[in-house]
Amino acid sequence: MEAKAGGKKGGAPGGPPGAPGAPKAKAKLERKYSVVELGDYLVGSNVWVREKEREELYALAKVVSISGTSLNVEVEGVSKTVQQEECLNANVGVSPESCNDLSKLPHANEAAALHIIRERYLRDIIYTYAGRLLIALNPFKAIAGLYEPAAITRYQNADTSRGFPPELPPHTYAVAQCAMDLMRVCKENQSCVVSGESGAGKTETARQLMQYFASDKEGSRGSRVQDIILGANPVLEAVGNAKTLRNNNSSRFGRFVKLEVAPTGGIHGGLINNYMLELSRIEFQGQGERNYHIFYQMIKGLTGEEKASCEIKQATEYEFLNKSGCYEVETVNDLQEFADVRKQLDLIFSKEEQLAYFKALSAVLLCGNIKFNNVQAMGTDKAAKLQNEGDFDKIASLFGAKKNTLVEALTINTVEVRGNIIKSPLSAEQALVMCRSMAKEVYSVLFDFIVESFNSKISFDHENKVWIGILDIYGFEFFEKNSYEQFLINYANERLQQFFIQQVFQAEKAEYEAEGIDHSMIVYSDNASVLEVFDKPKAGIFAFLEEQCLLQTGTSESFTAACHKNIKNPNYETPKGDARLTFRVLHTAAPVLYTTTEFVPKNKMRLPNELIAAFKEASNLAIKKAFAGVEVPDSKNMKGKFVGSKFQQCIKPNQVKKPRVFETENTLGQLISLSVLEAVAIIHKGFAYRASFADFVADNNILLKVLGAKLEGGDDKTASLTMLERLGVPKEEYQLGSTKIFLRKKGWLVIDQYFRSAMANLKPLIVNLQSIYRAAKARTLYLQFATRVVRLQSLMRRYQIRKDQFKKIELLRTFVGAVATMKLCLFQQRRTLAAIQIQKMYRGYRARKQTAAIIRKAKMGKLMRETRKITLAGVSGLRWRRVAHHRKEQKAAAVIQGLYKIIKAKRILNDLKREKKENEAAIKIQTLWRGYVARLRLALMKYLTPYAIVIQRHWRGYRVRRSPFYAKHATLFGNVRKGIREDQSRLLLQNAARTFLVLHRLQHVTQAAYTMQKFLLPKVLRLQMAATHAAVVLIQSWWRGNRVRRILQEEKLKCILSKEKVLADKKTYRECAVAMELMEVRTAFLEN
Repeated sequence: MEAKAGGKKGGAPGGPPGAPGAPKAKAKLERKYSVVELGDYLVGSNVWVREKEREELYALAKVVSISGTSLNVEVEGVSKTVQQEECLNANVGVSPESCNDLSKLPHANEAAALHIIRERYLRDIIYTYAGRLLIALNPFKAIAGLYEPAAITRYQNADTSRGFPPELPPHTYAVAQCAMDLMRVCKENQSCVVSGESGAGKTETARQLMQYFASDKEGSRGSRVQDIILGANPVLEAVGNAKTLRNNNSSRFGRFVKLEVAPTGGIHGGLINNYMLELSRIEFQGQGERNYHIFYQMIKGLTGEEKASCEIKQATEYEFLNKSGCYEVETVNDLQEFADVRKQLDLIFSKEEQLAYFKALSAVLLCGNIKFNNVQAMGTDKAAKLQNEGDFDKIASLFGAKKNTLVEALTINTVEVRGNIIKSPLSAEQALVMCRSMAKEVYSVLFDFIVESFNSKISFDHENKVWIGILDIYGFEFFEKNSYEQFLINYANERLQQFFIQQVFQAEKAEYEAEGIDHSMIVYSDNASVLEVFDKPKAGIFAFLEEQCLLQTGTSESFTAACHKNIKNPNYETPKGDARLTFRVLHTAAPVLYTTTEFVPKNKMRLPNELIAAFKEASNLAIKKAFAGVEVPDSKNMKGKFVGSKFQQCIKPNQVKKPRVFETENTLGQLISLSVLEAVAIIHKGFAYRASFADFVADNNILLKVLGAKLEGGDDKTASLTMLERLGVPKEEYQLGSTKIFLRKKGWLVIDQYFRSAMANLKPLIVNLQSIYRAAKARTLYLQFATRVVRLQSLMRRYQIRKDQFKKIELLRTFVGAVATMKLCLFQQRRTLAAIQIQKMYRGYRARKQTAAIIRKAKMGKLMRETRKITLAGVSGLRWRRVAHHRKEQKAAAVIQGLYKIIKAKRILNDLKREKKENEAAIKIQTLWRGYVARLRLALMKYLTPYAIVIQRHWRGYRVRRSPFYAKHATLFGNVRKGIREDQSRLLLQNAARTFLVLHRLQHVTQAAYTMQKFLLPKVLRLQMAATHAAVVLIQSWWRGNRVRRILQEEKLKCILSKEKVLADKKTYRECAVAMELMEVRTAFLEN
């Protein structure tokens, strides 16, 4: 579409147009989607230049000079000359990130649109508005936070009273919320139309819309109906999606879902309508493509028993599956997806019904293996005969129908003429087509049966209740060979295009009326002339197609010839050359050449009545239920009034299906085919620029100051009007509403020209101001940086000093502890050794004392015995000697026994001492080891505890922030967190100050303790050593005194014995006997 507009005779105005010195007029310029006028004001400005060799298609160039209709431009440092028609206007001061709506661009040409979309896509901003529709680019990756519950909450609380919420970025959720609010306020049905080519993300977008509608704003749990609706997606994708070259999970059918949505969210009912299932895929798939997913899932996922019951073979053995050579998909797990399908089928089918359904699908696959031969029968040489009876027996068994009935229906054509039934044989080729048509029709009916089964569980009163519809349908498409399917798809898109244009026009008209703007001069054109090519009564393609299908002899050639002869429309063309089976339609998006070879056969395709009757009486439960209502026509229309329908166009940015890859030419083609650029052009055909007075004043603040309009005008509206009058903008090019200003394209270009001229004149001043600003900013940043660096250095030094002090204190404490422990151990060791020495000396003393007593006693006894022996020697020498010898032996034995006992006691004592020392040493070692292990554990716990506390704190905070309560009270939590951070900062400063004071005092106390330890420890050790030495001296003196006394006693005893012996030698026998008796009495007395 071209928007023609003539600009004023341009130039760089040194003042308002019409003022003295204004430049001379120059030629007007027409440009697609934008208007460029040549003038001196363009010098130094940027324009888009078409460069076909670049991947971006357009390059941003700086205009150096203008010569006639040629522009000398500079592209990336390279100068070149381009013609006027090769340039498009560039927008000044527009940031791609902040440009959420393409229709708000002053110059909404394809170059500007591509630039905005590309830059946003590379920044992971995949959504952009284009007036009343939403553009969604497939990112081919997951974008963090884009579809989280918090995002749903934000859009649920958004204000959509004036359309898409301006305070939030573009999103699918914005489209959904607008539809919900309009349904609630207007009490009218709403629709969300999702379109785009295969792989653009239509299915995912429809899923996101359903997810949003299912989210209850009040947080209540979803209903069972909601679970079934959301759970229907895996089943419908399995039976209706397939792998294509462009998409691994391409939807091959259109779907319109009506949803009963509660005012606060939540799905309470639904109705699914399906359209245009691609039945040709059952028979044929392109190289590298697959048939519908369900076939591969069924072959892999059924159990061995179920496979045997369903006569399942390997995928390579089916003619319907093995032609493309593709059986696996990298990103698809057939087993896992089949498990999800079975889980959802359990909600609508019993186990027996599921097995019957899989049997019917298996029979569909086997139909591709059926072959026919031509034989002579019924008066013809080309009568079809079944070739492989075994496979057909399996088909009949799986369908639960009679074999003969099926064979007759496939090989014999039955026609009823005036009550007479005429049967004629079909050829092998015709029978093969009929067999494969049967497979397609059965699959189509089974698909409808699945949809109706879901509807029976989720249906609601959609005739009397308001609902929101989601339409997921093919986008406009054309290939090298375009057949009947592309013809219907493109016709549907033309109808949607007309509906979309009407919606845009109505929305524009409503805004104009709300602002009190006269819009009578604005004329919109739609694609009605294109639609007349398709459905004009008695003169459209559909009329001639229906005519040929009603004739028994109708052919595609006759249909094409009728179209060429009767259709007189500029949007219909007869191709040059051989046009017997081709025609061209000039669609809104692009011209498409159609091949009509299969138009009539595919439009006539239906099952014979005999087959339908056989399937209705089949024993297969799924087939019988599916065909029960086949004769009842299903209009599948979208009844109801759509108010404020929302359009979402899905774009596939590249064909390699990789993230962050933007193929410009491919994307541009989709923008054209989906009428995105056309939608923006429609808006610009009216008033290209519209904004509130405040926004207009803010956008043109420089011009207002140059013109002095702001000083004279009391408010924004007056200032805007003053500026327009001083610039000489024609009154027919603008209108002032109640809150907004509306500018047509020419009026905006006048302002744009003056703005560019003003900027060119102010450029030296701007450069100087920018340099001054940059210098001031650099100085400010430098001072801030220097201050922060000094602060960081101070903090770093403080940290390092404190770290070193802590290390020194820790080392000192460790050293002092080790020294004290060693001293204590040495003291304990010396003390133990001293005690052991004292005990040893004491025990030795006791032993020696006992030994001395024994020896004295033995000597005294020996002396008495000798005395007695000497005394009795005279009486009886022999008897005395025997008695003395016997007593001597006894005394010696007693001495020996006593010494043995002493030695044994000493050994036992030594063993006890050694065992005691070993036990004490073991206990000491165990005590020290347990202490060491405990200290290690304590140190580890002290090290790990702060980190564990921090992790737990962050986890609790994360859980709270993810909760809906947090999202609802985010501002309150923000204030609380701010207060907590301030309290923590104050506490941190207080702790730092207290830590410094405590450490300072601790340093003084530690230093005083070290000083006291230096003086007190040696003194204490000296006192301990003096006490120990005094005790040792005392013990030694006592021991020496005792030893001297013992020696004196022994010497005294010897003297006494010697004296007694001398006296005894002088005594008589009688005196000796009396003395002996006295000594025995004395000894007995002493012993007692």
